[in-house]
Amino acid sequence: MKSRKSNKLKYDKLDNKDRNFVKAFGEIHPINDIQNENQNVQIVYDEEYEESNLQGNRKKLEAKKNIPQAEKINDEDFSDLVAPYQILLDDLISNELSEPKKRKMVAGEKWKKSKIEVENNNETEENQDQSVEESISEDEIDKTIINSYSQEVLCKDNLESEELIKNDPFHIHFENNLDEKLIEKIKSNCSDKKKLDELKQNISWPGLGNLIYTPLTEETKQKLDPNKNIKQLFIKQRILERLNNSVTENISSHLDEEPKEIQDNSEFKLETKQSEILNIISNYCDLYHSDVDVHFDYKIKFVYALHALNHVLKTRSRVIAHNDKLKQNKSNSDLEYRDQGLTRPKVLIVVPYRKFALKLIKIMIRLLMNKKEEYVSNKKRFFDSFGPDEEDVNLKNDENEEKKLFHDEDYDFLFSGNCDDHFKIGLSVSKKSLKLFTEFYSSDIIIVSPLGLKSVIGADGENQDHDFLSSIELLVLDNADVLLMQNWEHVVTVFDNLHLQPKKSHDTDFSRVRSWLLDGHARFYRQTLIFSRIPAPQINSIFNRYCTNFSGKYQIDLLKSSKYQLGTICKIGFQLAQVFNKIDCDSPTNLPEQRFNFFIEKILPKFKDEMMSHTLIFVPTYFDFVKLRNYFKKNDISFMNISEYSDKKSVERARYLFFHGKVHFMLLTERFYFYKRYKIRGINHLVFFDLPSYAEYYSSFCNFLPDPKRFKNGQLETFSSTVLYSQFDAQKLCAIVGFQRANHMINSDKSVHMFMTE
Repeated sequence: MKSRKSNKLKYDKLDNKDRNFVKAFGEIHPINDIQNENQNVQIVYDEEYEESNLQGNRKKLEAKKNIPQAEKINDEDFSDLVAPYQILLDDLISNELSEPKKRKMVAGEKWKKSKIEVENNNETEENQDQSVEESISEDEIDKTIINSYSQEVLCKDNLESEELIKNDPFHIHFENNLDEKLIEKIKSNCSDKKKLDELKQNISWPGLGNLIYTPLTEETKQKLDPNKNIKQLFIKQRILERLNNSVTENISSHLDEEPKEIQDNSEFKLETKQSEILNIISNYCDLYHSDVDVHFDYKIKFVYALHALNHVLKTRSRVIAHNDKLKQNKSNSDLEYRDQGLTRPKVLIVVPYRKFALKLIKIMIRLLMNKKEEYVSNKKRFFDSFGPDEEDVNLKNDENEEKKLFHDEDYDFLFSGNCDDHFKIGLSVSKKSLKLFTEFYSSDIIIVSPLGLKSVIGADGENQDHDFLSSIELLVLDNADVLLMQNWEHVVTVFDNLHLQPKKSHDTDFSRVRSWLLDGHARFYRQTLIFSRIPAPQINSIFNRYCTNFSGKYQIDLLKSSKYQLGTICKIGFQLAQVFNKIDCDSPTNLPEQRFNFFIEKILPKFKDEMMSHTLIFVPTYFDFVKLRNYFKKNDISFMNISEYSDKKSVERARYLFFHGKVHFMLLTERFYFYKRYKIRGINHLVFFDLPSYAEYYSSFCNFLPDPKRFKNGQLETFSSTVLYSQFDAQKLCAIVGFQRANHMINSDKSVHMFMTE
């Protein structure tokens, strides 16, 4: 392309359009350059351009082409020239600023500048252009954009009619104001255990097996269909499209399907268990799943991450649609929408380690956008902070060969990757982007560890900040069994600080706040999801005390599962005499003291004999461990102790002295074995001060007893196992000895029961 004309026009002789162009770009518009005869002009037309307008423009161009060229063109006549792009621009404006795809058409004819003899036609065209531009103001353009977006929000996302909106569980649950009488009835039923037992229903589903459904009232009872597919659960259309696209992108590897089967099926399908879990939580019922397998953990995270995103996007869509309606009906003062909370955060997810937060956010990124359209702010910072620390992983793997040989299958699942338990992160979700590390009051989803949240809230007596927990509508407690091995008091603190009255307003529009939030009934609307590998009394207490969702709650009935029919006692691979001693106790609050007295008076004297050396005492709780340690020290009993707070040298020394018989007893905590998984050698006799939380630990320690390297006079040592239990340990006992045996042991008048494995 040849250079522009070197002789510049005088600024005072330019019209207003050219002057504005010079101010903006520092040069005259290229249309004012003298064109070469051999130069072609590119004219851009709309793809959906009307044929009539196109032919009209061509006639104008041909008419201008036939006008004889003037010898000289005055500067004043530059404004009279009508360029092809101006004609196209006028037509685009007349077509209500539509923005379809553009394509280029090259006109091979030569364009020659000339005077316009018919000035009247030009003046009328310019007047028409100005009238069109003035008629379309900026406010009207904004309204058209807002209207089109609102239609996309309401129509494209499975909400194209009011009937569908009313049938959506999101609308039914959160836009339903319960009567005061019904609220009082829910409160009374929650405190009446007999009434809840009457309302309980036993349900059997193909995937999840036996379930217990507990509605809080007869009026709020639901009946769910386990055969519903993902399309019938009111999932946002954008998420469904991403799920279907994920089949080809291979982000659905968690389905354990072969690539051929995935390619043949164009629709995304969940497993039966996943579909049933999504069915329950999509209807905003509480769920306590206490039998999550290690290999199923990622699939559960996928399901509740999908549900959390669906909930946040629905909330956002409703707010945007209502904002649009309020703008259109400013004169209607009676129009009111209650669609917001006291603060912005709606979803709280509590996980024990950073590695689990990393998995969750990866899932959310793929559910929101594909790799080509990915927009995630602070992504590098996130992966640097939450990614796996390879050096620590290598050190942990090479630390002890014995540990690598004898640890259970869940050890790699729990302790590979970034296992930092002090973190917090806020997520702000929009339609096509995800912002990480946002402030809590600007976040839609908060992912934290109990310790990280405790550090934000503050200790009792300090200036606590819990306002961001005032409007939580979905709470997920994942890997609750691992949280139990950390500090359960921090988890209780989370529930105690939910839905408290905020200390500040935080720029809240109280005219848009939901009525049940202002009335203090948020706990009856909050959905709580708890996932754990084992049942535990502490988790059961949280579920029974804090889960008061009016839609009811589901939990897995483990006592009827095949896993609890046999128990882990069947995994002991040699002949071993096992004695179970029952402790009579009237109240669970008195159980720790009575267990300690029972052990000191009836169990310990039997094992003080020299023939009963190499005795290991397994203590599940640290409180009981400290109490026993102090008693042993006070009475000069030969022992060593290992806990989760012991350093490496202390552990090695204790193991050495116990193996060689230098000490009579060893005290060991369950949390130490949970984190380290050492094989304790040299055990002849086992004493379980209390039943272990993980039933597989019982069989693991029993299998530690026979050691081929330990012989005396060519014969094996005699081994034994002694266990203390009470009537309040029914779930733990079922997991170890099986349901039928446990039922007999608890209801029997005998206090001693003996089993012999072969």
